[in-house]
Amino acid sequence: MSSKEIFIPIIHDAGAQYEVIREISAGLEEEGVPYRVLQRTTRNLGDLPSPLQVVIGVHDNGTVSVSHEKVKGTPYLEYSWKHARRLGKNAARLVKGLPLHLPERG
Repeated sequence: MSSKEIFIPIIHDAGAQYEVIREISAGLEEEGVPYRVLQRTTRNLGDLPSPLQVVIGVHDNGTVSVSHEKVKGTPYLEYSWKHARRLGKNAARLVKGLPLHLPERG
């Protein structure tokens, strides 16, 4: 990774569904934030380096998480796969300093 590259990494477990990754990518594209998809373990996402301080994790347990390097130990946001697009948008909005549009729990 070059120090000049700017993107949000989308880290996914081997069991993550392609459709979920596609929805997250669509949410990021709608907000105009670049991303890169990488397959590796989604444990300790907050410890991974990210040029924009935000990492998205697609877990094989059916959840998507957004971690920020300033919030250690727990994801900043975590929802089921059905909210993948909105989480992609919110990860981008977190980077841009805009208000988040959170899905309702349930």
